[in-house]
Amino acid sequence: MGIFQTICTRWYAWILLALVFVILPASALAGGGDTYRVPPGEHAVGDVATIAQPIVVDGDVEGDVTSWSGDIMVNGHVSGDVVSYTGHVYIAATASIDGSVMSIGGGIDRAAQAQVARATIGNANENVALSSMMGVIVPSGGTPASSSALAGRVILGLMAGLFVLAFVLAGSAIWPNRTFATALMLQAVPQRAIVVGALSTVAVAAISLPLVGLLAASVVGLPLLLVLLVGINAPYVYGLAAMARSLSLALGDALRPAPVPHRGAIAALAGVAVLVAVVCALNPLGGLLLFYAIASPGLGAVILSRAGLIVPAPVRLGE
Repeated sequence: MGIFQTICTRWYAWILLALVFVILPASALAGGGDTYRVPPGEHAVGDVATIAQPIVVDGDVEGDVTSWSGDIMVNGHVSGDVVSYTGHVYIAATASIDGSVMSIGGGIDRAAQAQVARATIGNANENVALSSMMGVIVPSGGTPASSSALAGRVILGLMAGLFVLAFVLAGSAIWPNRTFATALMLQAVPQRAIVVGALSTVAVAAISLPLVGLLAASVVGLPLLLVLLVGINAPYVYGLAAMARSLSLALGDALRPAPVPHRGAIAALAGVAVLVAVVCALNPLGGLLLFYAIASPGLGAVILSRAGLIVPAPVRLGE
């Protein structure tokens, strides 16, 4: 059975195509929101977090203040940490912060009279390269991407695609038997793999997104965030390895484990990497969404085969 009759059923292929055409125009409509303000005299209980939206704290925040690609101005009191990714942090003389202050790639302007209980991490002059890299991933809200930033996103997307391709090939070489068993499961029950992969992706997003936001809001949570991201994405990469092996079988490889996928399968994976890189250049978050949508059937096969421990019957190896 061919690969398009197995994993790429007609409706799934149309969903992927529609996803591309929805993501690309969305990048042109993306923009920053209005400033989120905590007025003087107001007491905000809990963390304050925004994406591509500036934050101004004139009152009191009982928690952390975090912005992805947005500036933060603190004139009042913050009981936790103040963290901005690619944005600038301004700490006025009247500010009082019980935790740390960190700006990744943006910089910090701190008045001499400001009270910061813990560390202040971030300097605009020291973080020029980091700012450029973070700006590739999370563009500044409301600011059109420059040609250099656009080129940087394309390069970053291609590099990420090459890394994924390398890990896929490494997984096929290190675990040929398990990858082969997962590929057989994908060919045996493609519709079930698509459904299980899609539902699992939704469940992972529902569980991990709040946890990612919680870890990203704190300085001490960043190392744990990296570990979490690796753990989340590893099954998808393994699923892509199984999809490559399934495509190899459809292209005429023998029905037995092999350490290297068919050349056509490698070319198809490279094409997927280029597609995701182009989408990431226009809409980074949309590119990630497209990657997970493409890899979800492989994830479903990984789950159904118990990571390659179960082979669908009847299968006659060696033919």
